[in-house]
Amino acid sequence: GATTSRDCINHDIVSNKISIVKKAMQYHSASSKKESTVEALKSVGGAEIAAIVGGILEASERDVPILIDGFIVTVAGMIACKIDPQVCRCLLFATKSTEVGQQVALKNIAGIAKDQRIPEIA
Repeated sequence: GATTSRDCINHDIVSNKISIVKKAMQYHSASSKKESTVEALKSVGGAEIAAIVGGILEASERDVPILIDGFIVTVAGMIACKIDPQVCRCLLFATKSTEVGQQVALKNIAGIAKDQRIPEIA
């Protein structure tokens, strides 16, 4: 699960998770998935993230503000922005964790917003 630090983390469990993700990416030809966010989501995204992405896309289509809170929801927001860059205009960020993955996702979203000339996220 998500943590705020790696002080009490079991490194064997983390290594196993990394191995599983690498095998899944190899199985689904990860290099070809970079071209299609939807295909990557279908192949390795998981039902929960897919559902969150769908909700974000729908809310954006209806011009409803979207509160992004936490690492997993930030990743779902990034995926939604890659599918439809106009999603960026509806996102409101509640937290910024120490998770490196969330920081990467936030940078990706900021880059998409910049490309779309949407005001910078903080």
